[in-house]
Amino acid sequence: MKIIASYSKQNHTVSLTDHAPSCAPKATQMRMLIAIAVGGLLVGGCQSASPISGLAGSDLNEGPRQKGSLARGSSFRPANEARPKILARGARQNLASLSEVVRRNPTDVNALNMRGTAFAKSADYRRALADFNAAIDIDPQYYQAYGNRALVYIKMRRIDLAKADYEQALRLSPQYTAAYLGRGRLHMKNKNFAMALADFRQTIKLDPSNAIAFFQRGATYQLMGQHENAISDFDIAIGLKPDTPQPYFARGQSRFELQQYETAYDDFYIAAKRGNGNARACTYRGLSAERFGDPKKAVRAYRRALKAKPNFKPALEGMKRLGVKAA
Repeated sequence: MKIIASYSKQNHTVSLTDHAPSCAPKATQMRMLIAIAVGGLLVGGCQSASPISGLAGSDLNEGPRQKGSLARGSSFRPANEARPKILARGARQNLASLSEVVRRNPTDVNALNMRGTAFAKSADYRRALADFNAAIDIDPQYYQAYGNRALVYIKMRRIDLAKADYEQALRLSPQYTAAYLGRGRLHMKNKNFAMALADFRQTIKLDPSNAIAFFQRGATYQLMGQHENAISDFDIAIGLKPDTPQPYFARGQSRFELQQYETAYDDFYIAAKRGNGNARACTYRGLSAERFGDPKKAVRAYRRALKAKPNFKPALEGMKRLGVKAA
């Protein structure tokens, strides 16, 4: 049985389909897995894969241009992240402050870059693009602005322009890890897995503690069906960021594919726990328990899934297979 996921373009979340996991054709599964990896992270819960609403990971480099200053690319989102209303209020205050700085000094490229980042976080891509364009016009060597503009182009579905910006950023700063990560994701979208792996390997070479680089490389191996390699990279990502659900969820998927159902069950348990008991991870727990022959654990997992998301079809179908009525 293959594990199928669906991808929400709005907030980069990953979810199970509302069909039995074995129902989707292999081509559909591959397409969905690519969307997941390009979006930034496999998510065990209903949360955004990124602390930046609407962007694929926190690749935006907000800081001033300093020698040796590198953005690390996407960050895992903690389960207890501040509520969206609080974030929105802070974003408005930040934009007001940055706009005042730009008003006083319209040629300050750092201020333009930071305000463009703030606009992008608020999903105001038109104004974000204008600020990054202005920063580049003033200082064509400002590589962070190219990397940030690439993310905006991705949101605007101008992929060729995004790739060109990543490549220009790397010409200006060959150690800019966020650009390698971003370009690697674009290669994944185009199923250029060898080139994606090369970009993630370079990121790891430059920044061996970059959990996202290991995660993305693991996701690439997963797309290629190389689950042992995927698990090795997810292990490292977990070692670097042990409190986040996403790598556990992804590792559980690869273990499931290798028919390592008991260890997959454990991974989905941790993903559910760190993802606030979400329905998807709980459902995968149930599927794993069914496979290693423990219907009681499977029923408990499906019930937790339905508690988190009533009428969640994959969990209901699991209960039906086991001959148990949903409460």
